[in-house]
Amino acid sequence: MRPIGMLEGLKGKLRPRMRAGRVPDRIERARVTVGVGWTSRKSLAVLQRVVVKVSYEGIHKLKERLDYIRQEEKAQGQEHARAFDASRNEIDADAAIERWQSAGDDIFFKIPISPEKPAELVRAVMNETGLPEAEAREEAMRQLTRATMSAAERDWGTRVQYFAVTHFDTKTLHTHAFLRAVDEDGNPMRIDREYIKEGFRIRASQWVTRKLGQFRTEQEIRQGVAKTRTIRQEIAAGKLRIAQARAEGRITRDEAFKLRRSLVRGDAERASVLQTLDQVERRRLQRQEI
Repeated sequence: MRPIGMLEGLKGKLRPRMRAGRVPDRIERARVTVGVGWTSRKSLAVLQRVVVKVSYEGIHKLKERLDYIRQEEKAQGQEHARAFDASRNEIDADAAIERWQSAGDDIFFKIPISPEKPAELVRAVMNETGLPEAEAREEAMRQLTRATMSAAERDWGTRVQYFAVTHFDTKTLHTHAFLRAVDEDGNPMRIDREYIKEGFRIRASQWVTRKLGQFRTEQEIRQGVAKTRTIRQEIAAGKLRIAQARAEGRITRDEAFKLRRSLVRGDAERASVLQTLDQVERRRLQRQEI
């Protein structure tokens, strides 16, 4: 495997947590950072838009995240959320989690992937495969996730382990990919911050652009810029409302923390936070009227 290099990762937060697993008789391994020096040759603006966000959590949270998706799917009357990986359409995700924990992993990377034009993507897969719409939705997200992670492997020069589950219960079709924070040589793995910022999005966007056979129009680009501006404004206003509610004792410190985290996770989560804040405000007004 080609040398990868040393970098700070994830805004410096990862450094104290990226440790080799504490497995008996295993040699302590050096930390490596993948995605160093990666650059794109194509403007992201003209590519079909895909939202990809990267975060990390302690390995003990992985089962909780998977169970949450399963519960949401069940609540919406969906069939159980099938986990898949690079080659299999259905795997035992619980067994994968147990293997990672038994190996002494400290963290995992959580990577939600959401195409801006899911309906068009699903139709393209239906035309290619002849699958009915429900099955084509799963297949489209499997293809997108696999293409994105496969491109990352090529960029990084190492094989990776992951599994993913598609979330159908929200208006925004998206897949949660759970990436093991270990490279193919067993070294604890960081992802370079520039790759986190642009790499995943560009690789996913390139694949969707090829699949749909078209670049974004100037009108779509302008609409995308306007949407991004609106999202940033909603997030900024939401943070102020959360801070005010916390200062006035209408929400607890833990509630404020959870609301701030959800505010930046996606359209559905942001809408839920704003709705919660509206409810908090209404309760305050009702108490004042009494």
